[in-house]
Amino acid sequence: MVLTRGRPGKRFPDLANVFSVKSEYAPDQLREVVERFKLEARSGLWTRCTLCNGAIEKADKAGVEGLVPPKVFEVYEEFFRCAACGHVYWRGSHVERVLKNLAALLGEGSE
Repeated sequence: MVLTRGRPGKRFPDLANVFSVKSEYAPDQLREVVERFKLEARSGLWTRCTLCNGAIEKADKAGVEGLVPPKVFEVYEEFFRCAACGHVYWRGSHVERVLKNLAALLGEGSE
């Protein structure tokens, strides 16, 4: 599957699985893709690394000490780590903002 903003017939004449988003505005593009492919927008959240797209796995707290700011280590109990690049994640306040923004973008009630 190819996702493009261009004219699929011209850019990808030999491909059958091409979807061209119409909007130039990223939030509208997201809506177009979610609606076209009937995606469950939250099903893959927090499963892939934002840096390298590797799989995110639960990590032992002791194993991330020194890899996160001391205050974060003190406040949070649950951590996650990218299996590919080692980047560490935790469920900070930004998570609720992301979920609220996603719901607004997709025209849903907040969770």
